Amino acid sequence: MIHLTRLRHAEPFFLNPDLFERVDSNVDTVVRLSNGTEYVVTEPAEEIVRRIVEYRARILALASIIEKKAFESADSKDRSAIELVAGVR
Repeated sequence: MIHLTRLRHAEPFFLNPDLFERVDSNVDTVVRLSNGTEYVVTEPAEEIVRRIVEYRARILALASIIEKKAFESADSKDRSAIELVAGVR
């Protein structure tokens, strides 16, 4: 989830960027979700894109850590299966 601030509302909120359809930036920045919901936010479009990239990078980094820990704690039979699924072989 990424942190955003609604225009005219000081309260921050979080949105799942996987639901974003597009971000328009004319006078105001409008985030449009795939379900048709729209949010007018204070952040510029470039900042929203930066936050999305950082969010996804954190997910990939965490997945890598989890995969490494799972591999280290697995027995040899499970390691073979993990390597097969991960495309290591």
